Amino acid sequence: MVSSLKKLISFLGNGYYGECQYFYEEEKASSSRFVQTAIYELFCKDFTPSDEIVIFLTKEAKERNWINGVDRNGKPVEGLDSTWRRIAPEATIKVVDISSKQDERHSWELFEKIFDVIEEEDEIIFDITHGFRSLPMMALTVLNYARVLKQASLKRLLYGCYEMREEKDGAVFAPIIDLTQMVSLLDWTHGVESYLKTGNASIIQTLTNKEVKSVFKEMRESQNLALKEESIALKNLADQLHVFSVTMQTCRAPKLQEEYIKLKKHLETAANIEIQKFRPLGKLLGKMEEKTNTFTGCSIFDDFVAAEWCFNNGLIQQGYTLLQEGVFSAVCRVQGIDLNNKDGRGLVSNSINIVVRKIKRDKWKVRKKDLDLVAEIVDFLTPYRKYLISFGKLTEYRNSINHAGWSQDYISFQKFQPGLKQLLKELRPFFEEMEACYQKRRKEELHEVKQ
Repeated sequence: MVSSLKKLISFLGNGYYGECQYFYEEEKASSSRFVQTAIYELFCKDFTPSDEIVIFLTKEAKERNWINGVDRNGKPVEGLDSTWRRIAPEATIKVVDISSKQDERHSWELFEKIFDVIEEEDEIIFDITHGFRSLPMMALTVLNYARVLKQASLKRLLYGCYEMREEKDGAVFAPIIDLTQMVSLLDWTHGVESYLKTGNASIIQTLTNKEVKSVFKEMRESQNLALKEESIALKNLADQLHVFSVTMQTCRAPKLQEEYIKLKKHLETAANIEIQKFRPLGKLLGKMEEKTNTFTGCSIFDDFVAAEWCFNNGLIQQGYTLLQEGVFSAVCRVQGIDLNNKDGRGLVSNSINIVVRKIKRDKWKVRKKDLDLVAEIVDFLTPYRKYLISFGKLTEYRNSINHAGWSQDYISFQKFQPGLKQLLKELRPFFEEMEACYQKRRKEELHEVKQ
């Protein structure tokens, strides 16, 4: 098993660096010319001799700043090598030579050198204070690459802001700025994109849960009730987004409307809160609502909407399944057949086949005890036959995709997506008619109860 290491990765430039004390929040590092030793003192307190500080440097940077030298005025100055030995002699230092050229070929070489020093599951602190102007972008690119391929994690992305230095009592002080949230923003962007394209909210749920832990840690230090309300509301929303998307992915039609109602409620709650901490998720609220506002709350038509939602989010197999089962459920609702009755749904399927193919009664393959019910369903469906012409194709495609292509008539994968799109278009009027019929019958039943 690979044991993860902690690494501080930094670049040494070839500028003339002035002496100062870097600080982060209220803590100050030892005075030196180099941000690297300050970062080590302030952020690497848990490093062991097995953990590394990796310094990338060019030939020019080595000559000017790694070894002892002189400043612009000819005054002797301490190089970074000597500074490490003075401030942190226990640190394990690794020096990597790089080219000072910045063309495309050398940029790729630098990319590979940074990537190569990162091992499986390393915990990285990345210093972008010095080096090329393209370094921040390079750092984010390499780190995301390493997170995917090597499961490395970024603990800190830091910048020593010498240009914001201040002089006090003869000493110079400069802040270290934590830019780690830039990487977090990339994660949020990926999560948002994933949700908008596929309806998969798992990344958003993970990020929200992580942020909530941070919020409740802050809550122990400052009783910010508004922040607590925000974090709870958005955690509930993220969790319900995940439940809703998994309900779709697994075709849990009986739970679909219930989970949608919960999602709508959590969306409304979140929309009424002023988002402070979870800004990326806050900005997504409108898009989330757009993605789910096609659901109507009408039982029959929402089965169609669910199949359409699956198509729009690339869940083609689920779309076929929900569309066909939605047809069965629509007839069951209108005819008062138990939605969970397997035999009843089978009779509905048989009746649709009879209507579409215009099979005469003496040719029906129906058990004697079921003849009256099938006849009733067939009589009901006959006026709607024109809306069900494509049902045979729906059955054929659903069977092929659900049986992994192991059927007599093989269907190529290129046909499933356009096929579902066409079936949705052709079957939509049937769902609209069934919903209207269902609502009419419910009103009639309600009127009879009042009488």
